Amino acid sequence: IKGQISDTKKVLKNINTLFEAAINLEEVFDIENEELIEYLKDKIIKLSGLNSGTMNNLNGNINYKGQDGARAKLDEFINNLYKSIKKSVEKMNEEMIKEKKALSIELDSYDESNYNESIKKRLERLNKILSHEGVVGSEYTSEKLENFNKVISERMEKDIPPGYKDKNKTNNGNGLRTFGKLSFQKSYGDAILWLDLIEYIKNSEYENVVIVSDDTKTDWSEKKGESELKKELKIEFLQTTGKKIIRKQSLEFIQEILELSEDETKGIRDEINEFVTINSEIEFQNTIIVRAKKKGFNEVFLGEDKWYSVYIKDERIPFLKYIAVYQTTPISKITHYAEIDKIVESPENPSKKMILFKGKAIKLTRPIPLGFDWNAMQSNRYTYFEYLFNSYDIDHLLAKDFNYYQKCLDDSVDEENLDSDDNNKENDE
Repeated sequence: IKGQISDTKKVLKNINTLFEAAINLEEVFDIENEELIEYLKDKIIKLSGLNSGTMNNLNGNINYKGQDGARAKLDEFINNLYKSIKKSVEKMNEEMIKEKKALSIELDSYDESNYNESIKKRLERLNKILSHEGVVGSEYTSEKLENFNKVISERMEKDIPPGYKDKNKTNNGNGLRTFGKLSFQKSYGDAILWLDLIEYIKNSEYENVVIVSDDTKTDWSEKKGESELKKELKIEFLQTTGKKIIRKQSLEFIQEILELSEDETKGIRDEINEFVTINSEIEFQNTIIVRAKKKGFNEVFLGEDKWYSVYIKDERIPFLKYIAVYQTTPISKITHYAEIDKIVESPENPSKKMILFKGKAIKLTRPIPLGFDWNAMQSNRYTYFEYLFNSYDIDHLLAKDFNYYQKCLDDSVDEENLDSDDNNKENDE
């Protein structure tokens, strides 16, 4: 929550900075800095259809760059054109300033002080719920986790909800989630939540229970995508605790306890949808694929166990576990991968990152060749680590995205196909 509040404040400040720039706008073109001249030059180049490579070749030729060359004559023409329209531009700037004064921008909606007051009241309401005695359970012990592991393993084998749709969760190599000295199978998360809730409610005074979750897979929901809790879960909960339980999605819950307006509801719905989509996909894409020419591949990727000057958004870094390399022509294949040790600032370019490997790069048993899309690897790409072992070309690899994975976990897809892919991967290894 603190992170969301902080990020929202930064967004509000940036929005107001944009508005201030709009209010203080005084010129369409900054004549003193000759932006108009540069604009005219760029316009002429675009109209000519010449690309940057051709222009570089021109700049290297005496017929263009010489004292009496074409560039000098072209510059003279542009300067004369600029002088002839300068007065018109000045008049346009004057008209713009006059029109701007007649306009206004509504800033109240982006006032940080209003936001602070609003969020304070909402947090107070949430705190009354979350600070209630016993709401946050006690820390798990290794004995309790061992018992959960045994029970959940048996439930998974029989496809007892919730959580059996997460059987294939292995986003970080060994499939474990670690907290301090405690660790458990990542695929057991939903089942642990469910069993822990049952155990807690058994000895509580609560008569009705609401579980808040946006996970609407069919091992939680009666119908995929809806919040209605699965009948088997309602029955199990009632039989083991003697209490009733319902399930609400985040937006439903927030809307009820905070008495939101229609606009606020829409805004929160959009934020929840964006948050779930972006973070789920980023977490899923745990492997970055970089391009390498022969020399860089041999000397750096294999020779130094690292890779320099990679542009990576900061929010991706916590989820990246592997790096794979695509060797450019004439090889044109993804050939090796390595486990990432850490990602640090690049010594060559502070705006980019350097990726350090945990060990030596490993060669793929079956390198992944370029498909029909020759432009597929013109820049760095991201994928799911498991897909490196069951994709016949790069088109196939990139088509198997996060949505594909979700469909593989859905009842509408034959799960044996996913299992066969996993078996292929094991054979490859």
